[in-house]
Formats: sequence, structure tokens, C-alpha cells
Amino acid sequence: MGKVLIGGGVGGLILFLWGAVSHMLLPVGHWGFGTLAPAEDAVLAAAVRGSVGTHAIYLFPDAAASANGAPAGPGRGFLMYDPASRREAEPGARQLVCEYLWDVVAALLAAFVLVHVAPDVGYARRVLLATAFGLFAVASVDAAFVTWYGFPHAYLGAQVVDAAGGAFLAGLFLARACRR
Repeated sequence: MGKVLIGGGVGGLILFLWGAVSHMLLPVGHWGFGTLAPAEDAVLAAAVRGSVGTHAIYLFPDAAASANGAPAGPGRGFLMYDPASRREAEPGARQLVCEYLWDVVAALLAAFVLVHVAPDVGYARRVLLATAFGLFAVASVDAAFVTWYGFPHAYLGAQVVDAAGGAFLAGLFLARACRR
């Protein structure tokens, strides 16, 4: 149990640090995302503020209205809106702590599996197994966003680099620390 807890804490830290590098130093954090600038304030004032009021994910066109013959507008989209949040360019302490805790949970899951792998499985295969956790997450969640919601393929590529890269780097530690 100690190996799993140490693996979760250190592996989570490795995931957290990789996330900082991939989002702040590499362009990965921006792949597939656009900006509304220079007309952001006008677009938000006209299309969002006053039209949507609750913290939710909004999809358009409305599938139910389209099914009932309502005309669909140009294109389609996905908007996450939180009217209570402040406009911050940088994450706050609460977000950073939450991200680290989720990274620890992910590393704990990988450590739990790796500590149960047969002792004769080599280091490289254990690292690949850890890396597969990241790819599993992307294939099961992010690829669905591309399929069902039309997310850009660049977004999916970013998630592969981010998740597989983090899982690989954490796996380098976990494959050693979580041996039987």
C-alpha cells in the first residue's frame, strides 16, 4: 500500500509539472482553441450575456428544436459558460490545488495497477502500460468530443500529447516505484 501512496503523490506531481510545461511552455494548451478577439466584448454582450444565465455547457444548434423543424443557424458550437467566475488569464491557487489532487488520483490508479503486475514484466513494458492509461483516457473521452461535438482534430492531438506525455513521464517513475 505504501508503494501505491508514494507512487500517487510523486506520480501526481510529475503529471502536474508536465501539465505546466505542456500548457505554459509548449503550444499544446492552445491547439484547437480560437479566440473571439478583437470583438470578444461585442460578441459576448450580444450573444451570451442576457441569453444564457446558468453555469452550463451550451450546444448549438439545439438538437430538439432542429428535430422539430426549427431552422438551424450557421455552423455548430459548444460553449461553456460560468457567469459567476471572474475573467482571469492565469489559474488561481484553488484551481492549481484541484489540478494537483486530480493528478494524484490518476497516478494512484496507475500505481495500483502497476503494483499488481507480475514481477517478471520488464521496466519498459511497465512504462508502456502506464502510458496506455493516458491514451485510454483520450480515446474514451476526448475522441468522443471530436466525434459527437465537432471539436477540432488539433484539440485531439493536443490531448494525445498532453495525456500520453504525462502518463509516460509519470510511468518512468511508477514503473520503478510500484514493482512487486
